[in-house]
Amino acid sequence: MNNVKCRDCVHYDPQSKFTPRGPKDAWYGWCAARSVYPHKAPDGQIIPDGVQRADAEAPIAKPFIVQGDAVQTACTNVVKR
Repeated sequence: MNNVKCRDCVHYDPQSKFTPRGPKDAWYGWCAARSVYPHKAPDGQIIPDGVQRADAEAPIAKPFIVQGDAVQTACTNVVKR
């Protein structure tokens, strides 16, 4: 059973939200181990190395969104930083 918060895992890819004062860290992120990232990175998005990417023929991303403070108790991909 996992007891590591998502934000403390190496697979946590924090996201930013854009405000009138500029980018701000969001409360959520993508689980890089369970997400499928876009084939081509949208402007301003940095895609981590070694993640699964969508095909050029079907360039649809499938993010697995996690809350940074949450614990996914059934997660088998967790690796603590």
